[in-house]
Amino acid sequence: MEAQQAEKVFAALGQETRLQILSFLARSENNEIAAGDISLALGIPQNTLSFHLNHLEREDLLNRTRKGRFIIYSLNARKVDELILYTAKNLRRAEESSE
Repeated sequence: MEAQQAEKVFAALGQETRLQILSFLARSENNEIAAGDISLALGIPQNTLSFHLNHLEREDLLNRTRKGRFIIYSLNARKVDELILYTAKNLRRAEESSE
């Protein structure tokens, strides 16, 4: 992951509702939840949820599939892993340079 991409992902996660959505998906048993169920579980109105889901999807943090009339969201674990790895590498560099 490049610095500019990490910056965009961190910016997307810097908003409380989006962080709640991502955390909720990460804690779910099968990592796939219908948009309506996310709305009910987190108490977020549908139109507000849609805005935030689109933002997270644009940064490739979510996957979206259609199952019948439902839109199902899941966490893009690969992208989250890339962000964690990027952060860990940069923290290690910062620690090494401060020694």
